[in-house]
Amino acid sequence: MATRRGTSNAVAAHPAKRFGGNIFTISTNSLLSVSSSSSTFSTATGNSSDRIRNTHLDKNIDEAIASFNRMLRMHPRPSVVQFGLGLSSIVKFKQYATVVGLCKLMESLGIKHNVYTLNILINCFCRLSLLHFGFSILGKMLKLGVEPDSVTFNTLINGLCIEGKVLQAVRLSDQMAERGCKPDVFTYTIFIDGIETITI
Repeated sequence: MATRRGTSNAVAAHPAKRFGGNIFTISTNSLLSVSSSSSTFSTATGNSSDRIRNTHLDKNIDEAIASFNRMLRMHPRPSVVQFGLGLSSIVKFKQYATVVGLCKLMESLGIKHNVYTLNILINCFCRLSLLHFGFSILGKMLKLGVEPDSVTFNTLINGLCIEGKVLQAVRLSDQMAERGCKPDVFTYTIFIDGIETITI
């Protein structure tokens, strides 16, 4: 099955590397060409309305990634806030592995993350069932002096509850409070859903 590739003005590129369901190609000028193989599909089956809907979704994913690549080519580059919005738009299409790769590329190009982009990265790791990497990002935040917020903790608490580790999630909520982030309605909702999942 052919996989579409994003456009790049690079003369040459390193061999593509597969991460999750995505192919990442880093060209010689450090631009990233991302092809989301998980969004490429066969039209041999399914009705016409499904094919049209999937084609439209596929196009929107490509446009979001192409927009992010354009920001990387800008001189001067946009603020990290704009990059965060770009990552968020890609997350909406559940392209979590793609976002992880883009976050790593940002860092390699010297674009400093803020709490918003790191929260997005933590969320993606949790969605990919790579919770331990999410906690690694939390440790990195503390090391860099980036103060985690309630979103940071709630995302990790949710990841723990999804894995059935409710007691660990409770301990994390205690640490959350110790750092001045009081558990909120989202925190308690996560716990309620987590406990219901265990008891069902």
